[in-house]
Amino acid sequence: MATRRRKRLIALGVSLAVLIGLVVIADRIAAAVAEDKISGLIAAKASESGIESQRPPEVDIGGFPFLTQVFGGEYDQIDMTLNNVGADGFVVPKLHVTAHGVTAALSDVMSGSGPIVAATMNARGEISYESLTTELESTSGVTVTPEGDGMLSVKATVDVAGQPIPVAGTATVSFNGQSLVIQSQGFTADGMTLPPGAQPIVDAFAASFNRDIPMPAMPYGLVLEDLRLEKNAMVVTASAKNVPLA
Repeated sequence: MATRRRKRLIALGVSLAVLIGLVVIADRIAAAVAEDKISGLIAAKASESGIESQRPPEVDIGGFPFLTQVFGGEYDQIDMTLNNVGADGFVVPKLHVTAHGVTAALSDVMSGSGPIVAATMNARGEISYESLTTELESTSGVTVTPEGDGMLSVKATVDVAGQPIPVAGTATVSFNGQSLVIQSQGFTADGMTLPPGAQPIVDAFAASFNRDIPMPAMPYGLVLEDLRLEKNAMVVTASAKNVPLA
């Protein structure tokens, strides 16, 4: 009797495991289908904002079980990665966006028609220092390296009466809400003594180095909040509220 009961329990346990496995598989399939639909809607909305990408946005819908979110029309978190945001000037190779409190009716998601709205959205992206060097390429021989605390170390070659003079200096980098502001702190000869009459030319070069570089437009009405210089890249953050994703 005990043996028969044990067999029934084992059979029941196996059936439950299979059922749970099927539910998990169905949940993941539903997530994959919805991610594909939402990715297409997000790409279309991004294009409306002038944000082009070589690849479709990468979309990941968080939370489990997923089916309850689909049927309820509310998603805890949707993570997106937009590629190559920006056109002229700086380009953000990857903009990582996290949307919270997303509402989207099941019928709208599956039909690919929207609307999809996020209560809040946060974004983070990195801009390489090579992009900054490229932006400043109008000055011959410029190399730029971060020194920390919003400072850049700059080396360049200045032509003085036909003689190339290596100069070095520093510049501050700040963010005014729309542009990257570069302000020279002065340049001097690098490893040599300036020839007579060369200082005004070096000073003129330092003045020409000052500039405001517009930041790329953000999709979905994201507002840039901060830009900081880290070791390997310039990091930008942005946020928005009540955002129509599609």
